[in-house]
Amino acid sequence: QWVAGYSPLESGLLASVLFVGTLPSAILGGLWTHRLGLRTLIAGGLALAAVGMLVAAQALPWHAASLHETVPAMASVTADTIHPASRNGLAWLVGGLLLAGFGLGATISVASTTIVESAPPERAGMASSVEEVSYEFGALLAIAVQGSLLSGLYVVFIELPPGTDPAAGTDIATTLEWAARAGQAASQTTTPTDLQQPAAGATSLATALVQAAHVAFDRSYTVVMYVSALFLALGAFVTGKLLGSVSPPPRPPVP
Repeated sequence: QWVAGYSPLESGLLASVLFVGTLPSAILGGLWTHRLGLRTLIAGGLALAAVGMLVAAQALPWHAASLHETVPAMASVTADTIHPASRNGLAWLVGGLLLAGFGLGATISVASTTIVESAPPERAGMASSVEEVSYEFGALLAIAVQGSLLSGLYVVFIELPPGTDPAAGTDIATTLEWAARAGQAASQTTTPTDLQQPAAGATSLATALVQAAHVAFDRSYTVVMYVSALFLALGAFVTGKLLGSVSPPPRPPVP
């Protein structure tokens, strides 16, 4: 929403692409378990999700090393200018999320079924509870870690224009707020003393702040996607080793 100009509804629909990708593999996972085996579906699903993260990482390109190497003359920054679709990024993002969702759907459904069916009947409820808590805890932990990493990297990557208060780079919302204030100051032909810039440069300051915010966010997003892919690949490797000799639980007898 901050960078690409999406509305909350558009952002929610775009994020739901990941869960749409899980539907077919979650349904088919049970049918494929005894045919393909646990290692192929669980470890393979994690590996496929890692590939999906790598694809999604291409949605926002890694920008030039310096703010001064980016497009020098931006009279105004609009949704058309910064929207990922204008950089062919939307297709990469949707494709990557679908691919990651397809892999995770197989992993989660097969792992959940295997955990419950491998437990003794009298402890099936306990096993199901542990599995559900583990899933929810893992999802919340991933959101917290990825969000914290994204925020921390933004502070590292932001390159504020000379003379700008460092407080403007604490997060993307703050940077864009300062840009809006600079733009308002320029439209009112007043001197934005709190921004420590001359009135004549208020418009260019606003543009520079917006551009710096987008560059920093793009870089942070790309790194987070690569880190996510790395951990998914590591999970696929470890799971593949652990499940090398494990067979799916026998099918329950048909009454």
